[in-house]
Amino acid sequence: MPRTHRSPIDRFWFYANKKSTSECWNWIGGRAGGYGNFHPIRTKSERAHRYSWMLHHGPIPKGLLVCHHCDNPICVNPSHLFLGTHKTNAEDMMRKGRHKAKRGEAASHAKLTNAQVLEIRRRYAPHNHATADFGRGNGGELAREYGITNSAISAIVRRKSWKHLP
Repeated sequence: MPRTHRSPIDRFWFYANKKSTSECWNWIGGRAGGYGNFHPIRTKSERAHRYSWMLHHGPIPKGLLVCHHCDNPICVNPSHLFLGTHKTNAEDMMRKGRHKAKRGEAASHAKLTNAQVLEIRRRYAPHNHATADFGRGNGGELAREYGITNSAISAIVRRKSWKHLP
């Protein structure tokens, strides 16, 4: 039978690499955002692991995610999947040590280096942080020098941002 005439279920199993019932069944079809991507019908796209859940367990209740026990985003083995909320998924991620937040200069949006932040704190240190006017004087000068806003200087010296630095 030509590929275009197979049922969505037949097409799904064509792309699910079922080597064993206890191991991950890796999706060998298309991917999007690191997850298997499946088109049960031409106009609709579905994450492959979500489609697997629906094949084996029925509809996914509104507001719930299909999460992976195995932490393998291309796995479609239903025994590796569970339903959860964003909160339970985040807790699972933290418990397994998969969350490695990038802080400071390692963050993609960082405009300063760790050394620059320490220098700003050192240079601003003589001022009274509780009553300082960050729009004038030392704060404003530092903001212009480093190409950031006065409020960013304020957050740095008050340790509201870059908290990981001494």
